[in-house]
Amino acid sequence: MGFFSSKKDSPKTITPKDMSPVQVVTHLFAIVQLSDNEVAYEEREAWAKALDEMFPMHSSERSEQFLNDAFAHLNQLNQNDYAVHLKQVLDQIKATLPEEHIKGQLKNHLKNLILADGMVMSGELNAIQIIENHLDIKVEGLDE
Repeated sequence: MGFFSSKKDSPKTITPKDMSPVQVVTHLFAIVQLSDNEVAYEEREAWAKALDEMFPMHSSERSEQFLNDAFAHLNQLNQNDYAVHLKQVLDQIKATLPEEHIKGQLKNHLKNLILADGMVMSGELNAIQIIENHLDIKVEGLDE
C-alpha cells in the first residue's frame, strides 16, 4: 500500500542454515576479519585466496558480493545476536563442509587470515578459540 516504501533498499537477510558453503565460509571469514575492529587489505586477499582454493568454480564477483553482504549484516548485530550468528555459521559449516575440509583447508586458511596483516590481535584470538571449540580443530602457529 505504501508507494514510497521499498523493500529493495533494505539488505536481504539470509540465515546461516539457508546459506551455501561459499556464503557460510565467507561469513566466518568476515567475523574473524571484524574481530579486531579493522579489515586489512591483506585479510581480504587471504579470504579471496581461501575461496579460490576451496571453491574454485565460484565467481569472484559473487564472492565479493557475499563478503559485502556479510559485513553489512554483521555490522547491524548487537553483541548477543553476533554470538548467536557465529554459532549458527559454525553449525552450518559443520553441516555443509566435509570434516576433512574443516580440519584441513578451512583450518589452514583461518590461520593465514589471522596472520595476513602481520598482527595477531586479542579479538582474533577470542574468535578463533570459539571456532576451534565448535569445529573441534586447533589452529596452531598463531603465537609465533
